Amino acid sequence: EEEIEEIAGPGGALEAFVEARLSGKVRYIGVTGHHDPRVLTRAVREWPVDSVMMPVNPVEKLLGGFLTLTLPVSKEKGIAIIGMKILGGSHYLISQLGITPESLIRYALSQEITVAIVGCSTPGEVRTLVEEGSNPNPMTEKEKSALLDKFEPYAERLAFYRGVI
Repeated sequence: EEEIEEIAGPGGALEAFVEARLSGKVRYIGVTGHHDPRVLTRAVREWPVDSVMMPVNPVEKLLGGFLTLTLPVSKEKGIAIIGMKILGGSHYLISQLGITPESLIRYALSQEITVAIVGCSTPGEVRTLVEEGSNPNPMTEKEKSALLDKFEPYAERLAFYRGVI
């Protein structure tokens, strides 16, 4: 919260970004965050941003926050929504549970996002991304529910990017 106040306060970074947009130096202003969804939601709600980049994966649906708070506010405001942490840094690929890059990409594409940014750790993940991106097949509600069930016991531990929950 203190950082939000500092950034948005007089002489803060937000003032500089708005000035840069008004002078034509930049066209768009975006905000990102992956530690605290309440803080990111506040920034989206209060700041004159054109886009938000946030985690979009099953863990976020289970824990609530980015998909339950930030996403709806972003949609209401009409800004671009960029999904990140789709594969959870490959930490979410648990083959014995049937959690694959394909399932996680399909899950992300089933959310109301503008674009998904998928970090790939292996050549196989790159091939999967090309295949899934070329022929998107969003998950059905039944498939999403089954995937969430697999993540349920591990959700808090897998939110490694949030820091302390």
